[in-house]
Amino acid sequence: MTDLERYCKDVALHAGRIGMVGWNDEPVTFKSGIKSHVYVLGRDELTSDADALFATGMAIADAAFMHMPIENLTERKKLVMIGIPTAGTPLAVAASLAWRSIIGDTRIGSRTMRTEKKGHGVHHRWVDGRPRDDEIYYSVDNVITDGQSKIEAIERLQEDGYPVEKMAHIILIDRKQGGVEKLRQQGLTVITLLELPAIVEMLVARGTWPQERLELYRAEMSAYQQ
Repeated sequence: MTDLERYCKDVALHAGRIGMVGWNDEPVTFKSGIKSHVYVLGRDELTSDADALFATGMAIADAAFMHMPIENLTERKKLVMIGIPTAGTPLAVAASLAWRSIIGDTRIGSRTMRTEKKGHGVHHRWVDGRPRDDEIYYSVDNVITDGQSKIEAIERLQEDGYPVEKMAHIILIDRKQGGVEKLRQQGLTVITLLELPAIVEMLVARGTWPQERLELYRAEMSAYQQ
């Protein structure tokens, strides 16, 4: 098992423990219009648990390091994580701090992205900070469904001048409902760490969730794929 695989397994276990991946008896309707009993959060339940947040940061950091351009081993550009708001914001911070513990001498940081463009002050931008030639950028978010919200966020990054075609876009959990494929069809580099079906199967196998939930979830996925 690689370090990344071990980190991702830890995140999956934490996700079930803290309710980051949860079950609702009534199907939840997402922004995409897709409905499911299974939801993914990654907000207060994650930021309120230091162990889960650190494990998540380690997984994201290691994935980012593994996809760092090889030339940066000599160029040593600063690595910057941009969190897609709002769930991606603490993930970007956690990853930058965790990365420091993996590669102690790496220049690393994070930036905040807004849900609304700033209309006051000096910088009327989506992201706090302009892109620089001596930095490498990654976007980070908690989950992807059909990909539409990610496309909107990437368009905003592009509007701010960020090199979205050269960036790696990191997704913590892929719901396996077409979003990743949609982004890759646009020529974007997408890194996914976990797949939701595998997390659901793990929760059932460990006895955290009853078998009936897995059967209902599989029926949902089957209906979506038809």
